[in-house]
This record gives sequence, C-alpha cells and structure tokens, in this order.
Amino acid sequence: MKELVLAQIMQVLPDLIDLLISVILGVALLYWRRWTGIEIEAKRREALQSALSNAAKLLLLDDGDMDDAVFYVRRSVPDALAYFGLDDEDIETYLAPKIAAQGRDPMLAPEPVRAEAVTGLTGEPV
Repeated sequence: MKELVLAQIMQVLPDLIDLLISVILGVALLYWRRWTGIEIEAKRREALQSALSNAAKLLLLDDGDMDDAVFYVRRSVPDALAYFGLDDEDIETYLAPKIAAQGRDPMLAPEPVRAEAVTGLTGEPV
C-alpha cells in the first residue's frame, strides 16, 4: 500500500513541480512589469518636464509665441505626449506654470532678450 501511494505521488510530482515553477515565474514577471512600467513612466514624465522647461525658456528668450513652444514640446517628446494622451491645449496648460516660474506672465507676449542687454561678468556688454 505504501509503495502504491509513493508510486502515485512520483507520477504526479513532475507535473506539480512544473506548475509551481510556472506560477513562480508568472508572479515574478508580473512584479517585473509593474516595476519597469513605473520606471518607464517616470522617465517619460521627466522627459516631458524637461521639454516643458526648455520650451518655456525658449519662449522667453527668443521672439517666439506659444505655438512655437507647443511645437517644440511636440517635437521633443512625442512618445511621452502619446503615453499621457496630451494635446496642444494640455501642453499650453502645463507650460503656463513653467513660464510663470521664469518670472513672466504666460498670457503676455514674451519680450525677447536684446543683444545689448546681455553683459559679461565684469558688467561690460558682450
């Protein structure tokens, strides 16, 4: 009787081990996808924030308008925009605080930096 039960267990044991390995690998893969998905989202968010900051700086330094800044962001991070589902209106909304952080009202037309206004460390015009 003991040998019969042991023989039955030995027949089922490889299948149980295969099932257990599959479950462990499935759970590990699930956690891996969650972890890398969070990292990928963070990288896209960082890239979007950087593009928004750069667009705000370009908007304030150059003789550009909001359309130029939106175009810059669209060209810089199309994957992030697609991932987060942002359109031009959303980009303008996210640009406004970046422009305000630069010390300008985002609704006003930007004032370009004039060459004669730029000075070096000694105060002499560059």
